[in-house]
Amino acid sequence: PFVDGLSRSVALAEILTPFKRPFLRSAPMFLNTAPKMGSGKTLLATVASNIATGRPPASMSQQDNPEEENKRYLSLLMEGSAVTVIDNIERPIKSDALCTILTEPTWKDRVLGQSRTVEVNTSTTWIATGNNLEVSGDLSTRVLVCTIDPECEKPEEREFKVNLHEYVPAHRGELAAACLTILRAYWMARQRGEGVEGLPVFGRFEGWSEWIREPLVWLGEADPCQTRKLVEARDPVREQLGAFLEAWNGCFDSTPQTVASAIKLVADPSTDSFMALKESMEAIAGDVRGNINCRTLAKFLVRFEKRIERGFRFVRCGIAHSAVQWAAESANLTPRLVYSNI
Repeated sequence: PFVDGLSRSVALAEILTPFKRPFLRSAPMFLNTAPKMGSGKTLLATVASNIATGRPPASMSQQDNPEEENKRYLSLLMEGSAVTVIDNIERPIKSDALCTILTEPTWKDRVLGQSRTVEVNTSTTWIATGNNLEVSGDLSTRVLVCTIDPECEKPEEREFKVNLHEYVPAHRGELAAACLTILRAYWMARQRGEGVEGLPVFGRFEGWSEWIREPLVWLGEADPCQTRKLVEARDPVREQLGAFLEAWNGCFDSTPQTVASAIKLVADPSTDSFMALKESMEAIAGDVRGNINCRTLAKFLVRFEKRIERGFRFVRCGIAHSAVQWAAESANLTPRLVYSNI
């Protein structure tokens, strides 16, 4: 039970992607999420793998240690699985290694227990499953979301007329043929000049967009990339930075301030107008005693300097008392069209 046509379209893209993935430079990760366990998130990933390969997907669990997680990524990529699932995720997903794996054709890391490094092909379709999944950091620009909602208290007790674990393997031939027919039909339509035009660019995944996203839209399905808005809304970094920018601009407008002076102003109990800014600062750099750590807040500003959220961005405005002055300026910028002679 997909919550809307967008989620249905993402599910279809998830099924089609493994057929084309070996020929693409990159492909986004698919998130299968639901309000409760037993909704069918992992089953959907299994269906995609069974149709494409005739086998269940390679599976791993989320790890606390990033280094251990990277070793598992490497092991699974070395095995060459067509579909790889990170199952039952319980914490926000954040991985620099996975960002690279999703956008580059190869990835290199050290083999567990050895001093040598190995370069592997990243040609696999990544799927993550979990309840009310959250994605943090750069990974949020590399994922699409399929949301399932059975709207019942015990989803695992639902009864179905079809057992997909049995039906899909038994009908794999016709299901795989249907997927390939979609891809070929759209390729032929493009040759006749009847392809889809005008879709927003999906940076880093232009090839995937051309061969998976466009055929679905051509067939009348919703644009799966529209689910990226849901990911952005659930990204805690975007939320923190956006609220901080709005509050800083609301308090100081374009007047530059150092981090120390801003903290001093919000600490004054007589300045109620700074309450929103104080709450934002505490969320980013507050400690257990209710104090705001100046160094932590400064590092946050440096890390996200010039990143635009909610129409604003932090910019440096010179030095005062040996400290950097900052302003949250309006950033109503139009993306520039870049030309290449390649």
